[in-house]
Amino acid sequence: MNCSAKTVAGICAALLTLYAANLFCVHAVLSGYASKRLESEAASAAAAAAERVSYVLGNIRAESLFLITNLSGYSEQSRSSVLSSLIQAKPEITEVIATDSRGYTWFTAGRTGTPPIGADYSAEESVSSPLNSGSTYIGTIKTDASAGEPYIEISAPLLSPENGTVSGAVRIKASLGMLKETAAAATPAGMKAAVLIGKDGGMIAGDISPSEKTMLTAAAKQTDQAGAAVPSEQYILAYKSFSLNGNDLTAAVYMPAKTAAATISAYFRSYAAASFAVFLLAVPFVIFIVRRYRSPYEKCGERMLKAEKALEPAQAEALRDKTGAEYTSCFLDACENTINSLRKAAEESGRNVAEVVERRTEHLKNEINELQRKLKEEYTKNTKKDQMMIRQSRLAAMGEMISNIAHQWRQPLNALALTIQDIEDSYRHNEINDDYIRETVEKSMELILHMSVTIDDFRNFYKTNKDIVEFSLKRSIDEAMKIISASLKNSSIDIETDFRQDVIVRGYPNEFSQVILNILSNSKDALIDNRQTDRRISIGIESPGEGRGRIVIIDNGGGIPANVIDSVFDPYFTTKEQGRGTGIGLYMSKTIIESNMGGKIDIANIGDGTRVTIEL
Repeated sequence: MNCSAKTVAGICAALLTLYAANLFCVHAVLSGYASKRLESEAASAAAAAAERVSYVLGNIRAESLFLITNLSGYSEQSRSSVLSSLIQAKPEITEVIATDSRGYTWFTAGRTGTPPIGADYSAEESVSSPLNSGSTYIGTIKTDASAGEPYIEISAPLLSPENGTVSGAVRIKASLGMLKETAAAATPAGMKAAVLIGKDGGMIAGDISPSEKTMLTAAAKQTDQAGAAVPSEQYILAYKSFSLNGNDLTAAVYMPAKTAAATISAYFRSYAAASFAVFLLAVPFVIFIVRRYRSPYEKCGERMLKAEKALEPAQAEALRDKTGAEYTSCFLDACENTINSLRKAAEESGRNVAEVVERRTEHLKNEINELQRKLKEEYTKNTKKDQMMIRQSRLAAMGEMISNIAHQWRQPLNALALTIQDIEDSYRHNEINDDYIRETVEKSMELILHMSVTIDDFRNFYKTNKDIVEFSLKRSIDEAMKIISASLKNSSIDIETDFRQDVIVRGYPNEFSQVILNILSNSKDALIDNRQTDRRISIGIESPGEGRGRIVIIDNGGGIPANVIDSVFDPYFTTKEQGRGTGIGLYMSKTIIESNMGGKIDIANIGDGTRVTIEL
């Protein structure tokens, strides 16, 4: 191998070494950056998962206690009905029991098995605590032996509606199997989530392997900083600890280290390919430089060899040293310049990769901010939509009121118009005298007074009652009939009433009258749409017991389709064509009767029409 070949080989070896060292450094930088970013994302996800799990548990607690405490105003028969519907409507509730003041069950219901009636639960803290203290009880989170899922027991005293004393207790057993889905919803793609229960992490909810469970439990016992990322050789993981009613919980987010390593492989491969391309381009350039200046150096060497033969050894040595220094200086300068150029190119390539990573991270942050902004806009739009629908409902009610006023005023206005026309005719025929004037004025004033009374009726009807009072069901129904009777008569609808017995109840009379008006308006619309003749509505009052009343309203308007009858009390649901209904009337009626007045409202199809039953 001659001098130029050795030089090229040495330079290529140096470039190859520089290429390998550069790849090693870049891989270390990218790995460190990716690990820190993933640890930060895991910590943020753990905090978000903890917040969502805490919110879900808080909702279960609040809803359960709200349902239990609201039972105090119901009779025993109504309480059983409400408790039966509770376990059907709430899938997370797996068991409900109700006991008397001694701890013996009088109602039980369960999804996997029903506890016996009359069983003694007085020894269980979940029952004895509300019975003895008169306050709510929140148990510790446990694991169901058969299902293997965590659950919590929530109980509250059942107060007597007569004197407010503790007459029993209701305990709800709520499954917490949804916690893993709740935590997973806040976890980024590629990561897993688990919920640890207890200070030592001994109980874990989540779809995890035995090795992952061992890792999470061990790490939970070692960490003392809630929310801090916990380093691991095999996993990247983070914790967020929180408490709920004495229950210690921890949300854990983690991912295998090999998954984290895969996140940088794409960037590293791109950089390696770019660096290798620079290396391949540098080799021909070096060969070109060496070959370009090889000939003068070789001639100089040949002359040096000839001179060495002709000169003295000392002179040849001095000449050889001088010529070699000059040659070495020139060669080193060229090599140094080349190496510096290659080093700059490698450094610039490294900066470009870091800039790409930084731009990608900034792009992801911008996308997240844009998504949060869009979610906030959608929430605002939905809120405004709900407010707009309520305002539309109020405008519809005002329109209905104006329509009823028009029907009430039509007849007296016609009579007043005829009276005025009669004055003109009497004047032309010279029939006006004192008696005529007096009778005409009295008749006109009666009509005007009737219209004024109508205005007072409407104004009093739409006033809001703020206090619970005793009121007559018959009188409240009569108030509603005053408003809509003229409209029903104008639509050829016959009203049949059975008010042989009146009932005095406690509640809000004007709100009750509005419920009756809503139901009569719906019946009127159904009769107009479905029947040409023989339109009838019947209203009756019954007294099933002392202090209780039942109102039954029946029409022959064709009934409600069977596939939608279960949804008629839902908010914004209507079977009317667009522009004729808001879907708020029956929903508000149910709220007034059941939530505000502690009653019950039901609707059913009978024969060729519909029956609405209200119990107070």
